[in-house]
Amino acid sequence: MAPSIISHSEVDQFLACERRHYYAFGKPTIDEDGNPATGLEPKNVSDGLFRGNAGHLALETYYKHLAPHSIKGVPSDEVFAEAKKLALATVTGAMATNPERMDMLLGLHVVLNAYFDYWLNDSNGDRNWQFLAVETEFREVIDGDIEFPFKPDLIKRHRYNGRVVVVDHKFLANLYTPQEIAIQPQLAKYVGALRNLGYEVDDAEYDLVCHRVLKTKPYDSAQSLRRIPLKLTKKRIETSLEEQHSVVRSIALFKSEPEIWAQEVRRAANSYNCKHCSFLNMCVADLNGEDTSVMARYEFRANTYGYDKKNEVEV
Repeated sequence: MAPSIISHSEVDQFLACERRHYYAFGKPTIDEDGNPATGLEPKNVSDGLFRGNAGHLALETYYKHLAPHSIKGVPSDEVFAEAKKLALATVTGAMATNPERMDMLLGLHVVLNAYFDYWLNDSNGDRNWQFLAVETEFREVIDGDIEFPFKPDLIKRHRYNGRVVVVDHKFLANLYTPQEIAIQPQLAKYVGALRNLGYEVDDAEYDLVCHRVLKTKPYDSAQSLRRIPLKLTKKRIETSLEEQHSVVRSIALFKSEPEIWAQEVRRAANSYNCKHCSFLNMCVADLNGEDTSVMARYEFRANTYGYDKKNEVEV
């Protein structure tokens, strides 16, 4: 039997609402080639997800261009300029294919342009780092038959003190509060899993990017861009991984018994949880015993989220 492959984001969905997780990862459907598949995703992507995807693609492009140069030495101004040009081109390309999102993408272009300039010369800026891995996939095996795949946005090593840091980019309307940073488990899981795989990792960092752009005043990089080191404790890492592994085992059990999955999962139905849920209409219809096959066919497609290739790097 093929191993269950369960990521941090899938665990997040399960913890938020078991029913939503079932729709996204367990509901039987047909993919675009007519083959049986499991899990649905909306055909129309929300503005928030679209912006986040576009921003991450731009940063991925930027750091992938810088990575080989940064290993050899401090990249030249010309290399940084070329990386910036390539990254911003991904946004202008998205404008051409998504004219209905032009205002959003123009705002994102402003934000990223400011980001690249700000972090070029800041004391914690990109001249001081070697970029070891950009969107590189790793996998931790749990219990021999479950894989925890994860793909850090960036892994970097300080040029002068050798500290290795795992980075997660976040595009936000409002920057995280210290309490939000202190409780979120994603980077603690990544650091713990990388150490379990034998990699030397010292800490993690949230790279926070506020995407609010006001027409009445210039974008304020000093107020809108933050790189927050987490200073992870051993206990926080251990607890985050233990909770991840526990939930992963619960999900794997459901996946091993698909015939009872839909009947066993429960709704976390409340106004906060349901307000922006992509599956709200389907969930209501199911709750009332209505047929959702037409909705599933015309409003959703087979879930394209997944991990296929193993691709590791020495850090």
